[in-house]
Formats: sequence, C-alpha cells, structure tokens
Amino acid sequence: SAIGLSTQGDNLTPIRFIKTGNYELGFRIAEDVRKAGYFLNLAAFPSVPLKETGLRFTIHNHLTEQDITGVLLAVKSAWMKHAKDLQIPIPAAFETKQSRIAV
Repeated sequence: SAIGLSTQGDNLTPIRFIKTGNYELGFRIAEDVRKAGYFLNLAAFPSVPLKETGLRFTIHNHLTEQDITGVLLAVKSAWMKHAKDLQIPIPAAFETKQSRIAV
C-alpha cells in the first residue's frame, strides 16, 4: 500500500497477511492494534515457517475505507514504535510521507 505495508497473497481472497518476520514484533503490533480497537490475528510458528510471522486480517463488505485505513495506520504506528524497541530496522517505505493509502 501507499504507507509501505505490503500484503502477501493472491488478492482473490479477503484474507490479507502482513509479514513482520519477527515473532516479538508481530505480537506487540497485534496487541497495540487490538488496543486501538481493531481485530487481527498473529500468524506464527508452527502455523507459518519460523521467520515468517505476520498479521492476518480479513477485508469484507462491512468495512469502510476508513476502517481499512485505520487498521493499516495502527499497524504502521505500532511497527515503528516496537521496531525501535527491538532494534529491528524500520522499512524504508515507512519513512516517507504519503497522503493516501492504497487498499
């Protein structure tokens, strides 16, 4: 997307996956996003390979573009906060200012 979060998958299904790679980072992001009022779940080993941890959420017709934008911005904010704490590099795309989020 325009905020630097790319999803994996074929885009033919409503389930989206954002790879964090690091379990602790994914866990912390999922917790912060839930506290912000959005639900997503953590996909971690053994459900996915060891270094393929990520966040999984579903897009459906009851969500507005604002809902989707909100969850993505919550993920980005938590990612930046916890990546620094865990000394994990922040994706370069996060550092740029974007005016629109591509869904």
